[in-house]
Amino acid sequence: MKKLILLPCLALLGSPASAGHFAYRVERVDGQERGVISSHRMDLFVITTTAGGFSPARRAQIIAGRLDTLSEAHEFSPEMFSVGFRNGMVIIQQQQHGEHLPHTVVTIDPRLAGKSGVERLARWWLALLRDHVALAVGQVPTDTIGTPVGEVFQKLYAQLETPPGRVTGEEIEDTLLTLTQADLKVFYSAASKVPDTFDPDRVVVLIGPSAHRPAEGNEEQHGEETGEEPEEQHEEPPTGAEPGDLLIRLSGNYKVVFATDPKSIPVQQETTLSVQIRDISNDDADVKGAVVNGWLSREGEEPGDPIPAVFNDREAAYTFRTTFPGPGEYHFAVGAMTASGDILKVEFSFEVVQAGPPKPPQEPSEEPSERRGGPSFESVLRYGDYILALKAEFAQPSLRGAGKVTIKITDAETSAPLSGLNVTGRFITEGQRLSDVEPADAEAGDEAGVYLWHVVFPADGKYRLAVDVEAADGETFRVQFYLSVGSP
Repeated sequence: MKKLILLPCLALLGSPASAGHFAYRVERVDGQERGVISSHRMDLFVITTTAGGFSPARRAQIIAGRLDTLSEAHEFSPEMFSVGFRNGMVIIQQQQHGEHLPHTVVTIDPRLAGKSGVERLARWWLALLRDHVALAVGQVPTDTIGTPVGEVFQKLYAQLETPPGRVTGEEIEDTLLTLTQADLKVFYSAASKVPDTFDPDRVVVLIGPSAHRPAEGNEEQHGEETGEEPEEQHEEPPTGAEPGDLLIRLSGNYKVVFATDPKSIPVQQETTLSVQIRDISNDDADVKGAVVNGWLSREGEEPGDPIPAVFNDREAAYTFRTTFPGPGEYHFAVGAMTASGDILKVEFSFEVVQAGPPKPPQEPSEEPSERRGGPSFESVLRYGDYILALKAEFAQPSLRGAGKVTIKITDAETSAPLSGLNVTGRFITEGQRLSDVEPADAEAGDEAGVYLWHVVFPADGKYRLAVDVEAADGETFRVQFYLSVGSP
């Protein structure tokens, strides 16, 4: 017996364009009739058996028609579909109203599952279906994130030139024509094999209220919401900011963080130092509008003239332009008067090492992907004995869609990657408080010391990522990164 292979050419030629979102076609494999249901030219399901007196072709026609009719309903959403079990078989089911039993959309033929297993194949087909439904209702497709076709879904979503809300099947299929042939090949043949990188239990962080979708319920509940009030969250106070830490100082209700890695400081050329000031009594909020000066001195020498700080709104940091004359031990004192009249003064001590001859001054990069999100964004902070390097990568130059945010944590002295830490993150939009956002556990990355989140940004704007880290010895601390996305 030959296995059914859904070739890209079959999907392209056999799945006619439709004004709706679902279509079907009939094909024969080894003389046996099979019905294939498609969405936006991608094959989704294969019907191989007769049931209820209907042939596979007739069943495919009925299922495609039912889904297309359902797509016009007000409550049409990805969450109404789930994987279930009926009569010993794995099914994809649809529950439109909570008071009724779910309808079977398709029964998975175990003969098509191969080494993936029937339940894994069902969850992959479900992910494809839900992402097509997401496109149709104007939502970000998130169920295939982390796979090659998931990247294509993100490109397709970003290319749709329609306002938020319903999108026609014709608009989606027209937008497909803007993709490359390589992307189309991945897209059209997606259902033929479950990708190794597909993780049906992957958590995707939907940032901000406008990006939130209800989480899929337990399969036994068929995706229904419980209706229960969420358990009240009690936020823990910031931890780890002890006066003895190398690059963190406390002064009254304020935490002052030296946010420049001393190892990155050049000598004999102008450089920028960054300092963040936060109000511990106000949810670790950024302190803006302060008058801040800095004083730089080498070990054993008197401080130089005060260096006035300029507030960088994008980084939420006070920046100082100065020059280090050579390697050695340095002290950097920071004095500030806040808008409310509070006075604080702290001092940081660190070593600057010059590895090789000084580099010529670099012109600041105007590449937006390095500065404002784009395809990637990078930032490095040091906290005590830890270096945290953030990298955000996105499928499109705009963040209208999904991306991946990684944090690599290394030992500041040895540069060794630190695995096995408990890392959580809160992605905070403008106008939100830290306590408004539930922490999301980071996944372990493929590389040692790397932790990651799959995220969906609702729009361009300014975001704050608060990262809480718990080491194996129980030490805990929090750092914050700032990301400004979109046009300046």
